[in-house]
Amino acid sequence: KVIEKLSLAGHEIIETSAFDNVEEINKLHRKMIAFEFAEVHRKWFSEYPSGYSKTASQLIQSGEAVSKTDHQSAKKMQTEVRNQLHKIKEENQIDLFLSPSSVTTAPKGLDSTGDPIMNLPWTFAGLPTFSIPSGEIEGLPFGIQLAEDYNQDENLFELAKQLIRIL
Repeated sequence: KVIEKLSLAGHEIIETSAFDNVEEINKLHRKMIAFEFAEVHRKWFSEYPSGYSKTASQLIQSGEAVSKTDHQSAKKMQTEVRNQLHKIKEENQIDLFLSPSSVTTAPKGLDSTGDPIMNLPWTFAGLPTFSIPSGEIEGLPFGIQLAEDYNQDENLFELAKQLIRIL
């Protein structure tokens, strides 16, 4: 329905493949985030371990198990993915990437925002994203996600405003 509305409003939709190695990207993303979280919190965690939630403590411990070499490999892959996405965008004259925000609707309650799996590759690449609610299934919202080039946050917001009016 979203694609239909955008097409009727004069937007050309181009289907493309961007993440052939999404499992590797997600794995490297999790390692990179854990490593960096552990680095930032190392001193505080050693001084105030009881001030950290179980989840944060586990993330720090996971990050401490990631080698600097693995972190450097993840950072290298991050740049490669970012460059690949930029190339796809340029070659296809794409203004924005469009994807589902999630593989499911939002969960009931306030304990979680849901599964972030659809956002991880964009976040790994360091690209700004913007989610727009686009409907409901059984009373729970779902949305579409827009992604723009690296450091193009302001342009993403301007384009998102246009699409919000259409949708």
